[in-house]
Amino acid sequence: MLALGALLFVTATTGFGLVVSAFVRSQIAAIFATAILCMIPTVNFSGMLYPIATLDPVSRAIGEAFPALYFQRITAGVINKGSGVASLGPDMLAIAGFVLLFWTLAVLLLPEQER
Repeated sequence: MLALGALLFVTATTGFGLVVSAFVRSQIAAIFATAILCMIPTVNFSGMLYPIATLDPVSRAIGEAFPALYFQRITAGVINKGSGVASLGPDMLAIAGFVLLFWTLAVLLLPEQER
């Protein structure tokens, strides 16, 4: 279950990186922009640093707009509680939604390369 969640999370964040690369000129800029844009919300709003219950509504909404919150729930559920598909299914579906969203945006936004 954890491996499937990790695969979905990595696929979603790769799609996010492709979306970011559509807006910058170089690959180096895309790498740094993606790292910054992913790490700040991930650390501050996913439940890693502060429990989700203690966040104000705006911070919680920011956390819910990134797949890290759902992956945090999956890892905590598998490692701490031994949760199965029934309880982790909604979080898996949320990350799968991010995969579809980010990859669709990447396909639509990235220019075609010259041959």
